[in-house]
Amino acid sequence: MKINKNTLVIIIILIAVAVSVVLLYRYFSAKESIFFTDQVTEEMPPSITPGFKTYRNTEFGFEFQYPENWSFHANTFGGPFTKFNLVGAPFGVEYQLVNPILINIVTPDFADSAVISRQRMGVVESDFVVGKIQGKRYESTEPAPKISIDLPLDGSRMILAAYKEYEDVFSQILASFKFLPTSILKLYRNEEWGFEFEYPQNLILKENTFRSYYSKFNLELFTPIGEKRDTSFLINIVLPEFAERSFRGLEKITSEIIVAEVQGIKYEYEYQGFPHTTVILPFGELRIILGTGEGSKQYLNEYNQILSSFKFLK
Repeated sequence: MKINKNTLVIIIILIAVAVSVVLLYRYFSAKESIFFTDQVTEEMPPSITPGFKTYRNTEFGFEFQYPENWSFHANTFGGPFTKFNLVGAPFGVEYQLVNPILINIVTPDFADSAVISRQRMGVVESDFVVGKIQGKRYESTEPAPKISIDLPLDGSRMILAAYKEYEDVFSQILASFKFLPTSILKLYRNEEWGFEFEYPQNLILKENTFRSYYSKFNLELFTPIGEKRDTSFLINIVLPEFAERSFRGLEKITSEIIVAEVQGIKYEYEYQGFPHTTVILPFGELRIILGTGEGSKQYLNEYNQILSSFKFLK
């Protein structure tokens, strides 16, 4: 059968159109596939840092991340001064002998003795914050290069230490370190004076527990101990002259501190045989005092919790 020229042209055009349709279909199908894949990737929730594991201790309330080629071992040694200890080391290292990284929860007197020993060796000392808790960092060279950090922990002290050669891993642990809430928190908000903070629900809060010419407003938080109440935190809004005069001539450690984006002064001292910590912040024409109170001990966990959550209302 003979095909005329016009019919041949039409057939060629139809074939070309069919091929174009197939190619366009494949092209847009590929674009849709790529677009869909990108959407799924974006919507996937982020996971834990690749190559790291999480250690969590609910009894003492902390957690951190560490490399998966490391292992951590609890209570590898005992003694009257340690309440809990945790030793970390890379696989293959004899952690019982070296203790590459150590977390040790100890009694305050042991921690104080360790501080004195470090200072005698001429360590470099600085302020340091871990998990929103302010402590001290010590860097020594004898008998081996080492970093130690001392933090308050609810009537005890937490010492985090590492040999200098493991500083990279130690820094990663410190950066991921978190203190876990050991109790549900309440929110206190004062619209009149313009501030708020969170505090553990087991504490009892009382406003204006005392009167004074110098005090414009005060509140105290009490820890119930049986039928008694122990003062664990104090806020006192006072005249400037009272804040300046109260600490004049007192033997104390003075440092700068920032609370709620406001720079103030921190005093650490002893009064009537008990340790105390007080922060003084400018407050318009007045001063606001944030202190550990006059209780039988320093409730530093509660104190640091309140300071970390403290906000001035705008």
